[in-house]
Amino acid sequence: MEQEAELVVGTYEDYVVGYRQTESCLEQTFAVRGHSGSVRCLACSPNGTLILSAGYDDMVNVFNMKKRKLVCTFEGAVNSATFVGNSHVVCGSEDGNIYIYECKQDVILAKTLKGHKAPVISIDAHPSSKILLSLSKDGTMRTWNLVKARCAYVTRIKNQAHLVRWSKTGGHFIIAADSEVHLYNNMGREDHSLKLSKRIQQVEFLTDNTLTIATDSGILDIFKTKFDPETKLSSLEHQYKFEAHDSRIKSVKCLREIDEKKTTIRLATAASNGNVKLWSISTVVEEDETNVGQPKLMAQTDTGARLTCMTASVLKSSIVR
Repeated sequence: MEQEAELVVGTYEDYVVGYRQTESCLEQTFAVRGHSGSVRCLACSPNGTLILSAGYDDMVNVFNMKKRKLVCTFEGAVNSATFVGNSHVVCGSEDGNIYIYECKQDVILAKTLKGHKAPVISIDAHPSSKILLSLSKDGTMRTWNLVKARCAYVTRIKNQAHLVRWSKTGGHFIIAADSEVHLYNNMGREDHSLKLSKRIQQVEFLTDNTLTIATDSGILDIFKTKFDPETKLSSLEHQYKFEAHDSRIKSVKCLREIDEKKTTIRLATAASNGNVKLWSISTVVEEDETNVGQPKLMAQTDTGARLTCMTASVLKSSIVR
């Protein structure tokens, strides 16, 4: 059954808005003024059912995309959020705490992880759902054991880092600090770093060994991770770049494959000027590595709003009709 993606964007104008591809256009599917302040962040459950939006009004909304209704609203100054499976969502807060909520008939606070001494600005969960990484303005990264709900390691970060992302299988992760990008293995060892010309806005893995980095320039840089068997270190090798937008890219989302052979992926990009684009990228597997081709523009729209963030809900097409 065909997978159908619905892009969901957050705006400076307090709205959460959905879009779905119709031929070469992205057609609006809904618009909800869910906040009385700009939308800080969005997160979607892996099955595409639940969408979380957090705003600068210090309120959090959870929407059910199947039923098209608001599940609940609760208070929280959330800077970053990620779902762990379909039943739990983790929120990094301005108060330095990390809150884990259980999402069933209602959304209930299950655990509070304490340790950071300043606001938590970025979090990401390992694909196994057993480990969480968190970055804070206190200059540290914490590695959390989600099974035991406690901190396993504290790592001092030299520069003020603002973004952390795991690879698709969790073999390594990326930390962004202003215009610098740092590649770590899954044991927390830094293998490689490089500096780009502009501040990094988003990092998104396209495959396990290929990632794209969006900067303030509107350009997407594509990198591949390379492992050296002699040094036992991985490095970032630049593949190519392309101009996706003529303004700052606020968000990049890699969507699921659009054919059964899994030879094509879709990439969605959202710019601060309100432009949203959907790209098609062909992939080829060679010697156990997946190589990606040049993106081709599939659809785009001008939302008419100033965008802050984006996520994507992927449901079976028969469900969302």
